[in-house]
Amino acid sequence: MKAAKALKIENPAFMVILRDYLMTNSVVYVPHEFMKDHLLGCGSSINLRASRDEQWPARCTYDPRRHTMKIHKGFGTFCKENNLEAGDVCVFELIKNEAADFKVSVFHASD
Repeated sequence: MKAAKALKIENPAFMVILRDYLMTNSVVYVPHEFMKDHLLGCGSSINLRASRDEQWPARCTYDPRRHTMKIHKGFGTFCKENNLEAGDVCVFELIKNEAADFKVSVFHASD
């Protein structure tokens, strides 16, 4: 977690500690303030980019009844291909371009 907090970030970002229920459901919930400030009005198709410059398509869905936004449909594949496990920390940095792309920095709990 210390390494994740020390990360130098140039764009808006949020941090998530992956919990068992997130891994089981292949979903990440976007913090409300981040969503409100940066993602309202963005399309539902996004890309997750790892440090290796690979990218994984995913979906970003807003639930107006609960005022929540989640990243899913593709997040499970991202987790699997990046060997993510419960307890790992991900920093999602929003990259400004035509589509909402996130550079995801991964910090494994085992490191």
